[in-house]
Order: sequence, then structure tokens, then C-alpha cells
Amino acid sequence: MSAVRCSRLTQVSVIAVLLAACAGSVDAFAFFGLGHAFAGIVTGNLVTAGYGLATGNASLVKPAAVNAAAGGSLAKIGVSIRQLCALIAGAALAGILLRDLRSAVPALPLVLLTAATTIQAWCPSPAHHRDQPSGENAS
Repeated sequence: MSAVRCSRLTQVSVIAVLLAACAGSVDAFAFFGLGHAFAGIVTGNLVTAGYGLATGNASLVKPAAVNAAAGGSLAKIGVSIRQLCALIAGAALAGILLRDLRSAVPALPLVLLTAATTIQAWCPSPAHHRDQPSGENAS
């Protein structure tokens, strides 16, 4: 089987969007379908801080979204906007399913996660990029 050619930027962008949409769909399902509690409230900043602590990278302990929006380049702001849009899109898709096909809602995050995992499997990252969060070296 021949290897699939993917640019690093495209691979990271697509996987990040799929996972953001997955997170949005999970939060919408948890909040509107399972009792009005968010599944992922402030987890993004906590995960970033935890990763920063684990790797000794103090700059990651600060809130990631604030860093990108306040002092980031246009490219970093664009990434933040893209991720927020994907989060909203995932929540919107979950909302449509909650309204029209409630039993299918749990499948949405699974489909999005499967798509992201499949892309990662078919387009593996170079070894020197694997230890870094996707948003930092997406060039």
C-alpha cells in the first residue's frame, strides 16, 4: 500500500478541527442532553497547564487561549478562531442531533474522533514533532 502524502500543516489543521468539533459535540450533549453540566469546562487551559508542568515548559502554564489572542501572531489568532469555530460547529451538530435524532448524539464524537485518528494513522507526524502540542509547531 502506498503512503499517503500530507503536509504537516494540513494534517495538524484537520485533526485539530475534528477534535475541537468532537469537544463541542461532547459538551453540548453533556449540557443539553445529560443534565446541564459541561463535560469539559476549562479543561483546555488545565490540560495545557498540566502538560507544561509535566514537560517543564513554564510558558504553557499560562492560559493558552489568552496567549494566542493577546500577544500572538495573526497565524496564532487564526488558529484560535478556527478552533473556536470548530467547537461551535460540533456543538451545533450535537444540537441538531439532540433535536432530531437524539439516539445518534453519542455517535457524533466517536465519528469525529475516528476521523482524526484515521488521519493521524495515515499521515504520521515526523518524529521530531511528536513531543510538542500541535498548535506550537504547525509549520
